[in-house]
Amino acid sequence: MTESERARELFLSSNRNTELATITHQLSNATNVNLLRIDDIQENNFQKSKDKKLQFNKLMSLAKKAITLQSNGENDNELDTLLKKYIEKKTFQREKETKEREMKVLKENHNSINVLTVETDKEQLISIDDVANPLRHVGKGAPKKTRLKGAQEDYQPTKKAKSNASIRLCGFCHEPTHYQNTCPKKKSNMEM
Repeated sequence: MTESERARELFLSSNRNTELATITHQLSNATNVNLLRIDDIQENNFQKSKDKKLQFNKLMSLAKKAITLQSNGENDNELDTLLKKYIEKKTFQREKETKEREMKVLKENHNSINVLTVETDKEQLISIDDVANPLRHVGKGAPKKTRLKGAQEDYQPTKKAKSNASIRLCGFCHEPTHYQNTCPKKKSNMEM
């Protein structure tokens, strides 16, 4: 190797080392930024949950005060009507918002081509892509023992079918017209 080649290698290796150093520095900065972002997000979530708890506690204390004031008074239905109106108002608003969101999503995704409207008490929108054949029910238990024959095959009843149709016999005299409990021969033998 000549001196120029050695100098060139040293220069390239020093450049590689500085590049590696800058890359590692950038990576460490990026991880620090990501950690800061995660901390901010966690802090925001914690603050939101804390605010919700404080608001809930405040509303519960107000509700308890209102209930005690109502129970001390006469038959005053003012609190009842106030709460019922509030509940109706909020449920109506939530239903309206969900319908608007559903309509917006369906319009964006399907451009109202693949949408089926079902008219019931409340108008429902169903995406045709979501409609599928019903799942096949797999029954449990023993499998079916009889084989179904095709239309070309001749049907011939088996001996099992004939034996199942046989008449029960009397256990005492072995005649087919009666059972052992009502057997006339048994009664006559007992009387003797």
